[in-house]
Amino acid sequence: MNKASVDVGFGYVKAVLPDGDRKAVFPAALAPVDEGLGDALGKRDTVRINGDPYLVGRAALDAGAQASWQTGEEGVRRDYPLLVAASLAAISAPPGSLSLYVGLPLSSYTTDRQALREALQDVTVKVNDALYHFAEVQVLPQGVGAYAAAMEDEPDLRYRPVGVIDIGYRTTDYLIVRHDDRRRAQPIHWGTADVGGQSVASACGQILARQGVRVSLAQIERALETGQSLWLRGQEVPLPVDAARAQVAATIANAVQHAWREEMDTLAAIIVTGGAGAALASHFPWPHVRVPKDPLYGNARGYLLLAA
Repeated sequence: MNKASVDVGFGYVKAVLPDGDRKAVFPAALAPVDEGLGDALGKRDTVRINGDPYLVGRAALDAGAQASWQTGEEGVRRDYPLLVAASLAAISAPPGSLSLYVGLPLSSYTTDRQALREALQDVTVKVNDALYHFAEVQVLPQGVGAYAAAMEDEPDLRYRPVGVIDIGYRTTDYLIVRHDDRRRAQPIHWGTADVGGQSVASACGQILARQGVRVSLAQIERALETGQSLWLRGQEVPLPVDAARAQVAATIANAVQHAWREEMDTLAAIIVTGGAGAALASHFPWPHVRVPKDPLYGNARGYLLLAA
């Protein structure tokens, strides 16, 4: 049976197939469009899910849709299966029966995993012209998935005590992994901090505001995402990115330090991963920080490894 792994985060959806060659990332947003507009936009900008056309990712945001997490719990529950379905089209997953691996933040994994599994198990969905049946669904914890992927990338750290800081769009998961006398991984001191990659844009806005420059958060996020300059009334506005990243990294470091306390100095390494991990890693104060080779897809890759 074919397999696919989908990591639906607050900011982005990441999907991979076991071959590792087919993967995709797009903003976690979608918007239904009427039939006529869907035909006018064409296949490039729309995905048909069970016959209904949707704008997905950046196209949805450009059309004025909110990110799914901004629509409340009901919106997230409604959009989650649709985003999973759209991701299968993005990676050209083979149609038919599928073993599907998805994840949840550490803070909600225990309480929400059964409901998520039940929402996806045995679902049949048509995406464009491909028909999928979720014959098997496994829900796995974010952070732990990132650890599994990091150990594949950093084999010298296997069976050694390591910390994991998984920095997503809106939140950061963290945990320490030690091993018992049978070499079984034992996660300890885990948690979720309400700070992430989006916080860099917020920090930029706060710094600019202190300088008397008022720019919307959406404009700053777009500039950071695209790498393009930010303009205000004909004037280019330099973004204080380094200062903002340092500020956000300090907030994350304080949360992690408080949770891990004396354990911090007993670790062989601190793995910094996630979509914002590479950008923030150099701002942490610890000398034993490592960034895996593919931090953006850490959880999605790790789900496949954990389920193997």
